[in-house]
Amino acid sequence: DTIDIRDIAYSLSQKCRFNGHTKVFYSVAEHSIWVSRLFSNDDRLALAGLLHDANEAYLPDVPSPVKNLMPYYHIIEDRVQTAIEKKFGLYLGQKEYKLIKRADNIMLATEARDFMGNTEGWDLPEPPMPESLVLYPRLSTESFLRTAKLLGLVI
Repeated sequence: DTIDIRDIAYSLSQKCRFNGHTKVFYSVAEHSIWVSRLFSNDDRLALAGLLHDANEAYLPDVPSPVKNLMPYYHIIEDRVQTAIEKKFGLYLGQKEYKLIKRADNIMLATEARDFMGNTEGWDLPEPPMPESLVLYPRLSTESFLRTAKLLGLVI
């Protein structure tokens, strides 16, 4: 009952992707908006893309290489994410989770190219988007909430 889209938007807008190891501040909220935009033809998947990292509003963002050494962290993360998805009426199947993961990986490659510099040895599973990302860091909370509202959430 305490899960609130405004809390999620604000918190994710304050957290920098890649644990802050970027050339410029790039928030988890902005990343989530970009993942959502990759599903512009499907509101349900767009909402799932917008909320795919929402658990990070309530948990610390642990970079994947470290997270993979913490098997119990995945359990906690999955429980929080499931509660968020339930709160917003998202019941996804494996096929949909795979589509979200693919979009997340496309954004990972794009963000790595645009904001990280040297990503040699990363072995990224997807290629980046052809276009470069444009940042709107001061607007990320409002942009996140506007996107959520357009996808049918009551704010």
